Amino acid sequence: YVQIKLPDGYVVEESPAPVSYVDALDGLNYAFRTQLSGNIFSAQAILDQNIIIYPHTSFDDVYTFFGTVADSNQRMLVITKGN
Repeated sequence: YVQIKLPDGYVVEESPAPVSYVDALDGLNYAFRTQLSGNIFSAQAILDQNIIIYPHTSFDDVYTFFGTVADSNQRMLVITKGN
């Protein structure tokens, strides 16, 4: 969980989109949320993994899931000075 207090006169120009995967692979859940409340921007990522061993036949799905998680954590927040 991260909170950023924006300096006076600055605005969020671009924010990462929310992501949610519930029970994606029998026990893998991921959610990423953002919120702007006044001049406080917050972001939260939650990964819940109930199973740690998957059959080899699930490799592609597990690989894709964690690739999606990694991609969502690389998204940018753009803050600019307002008018």
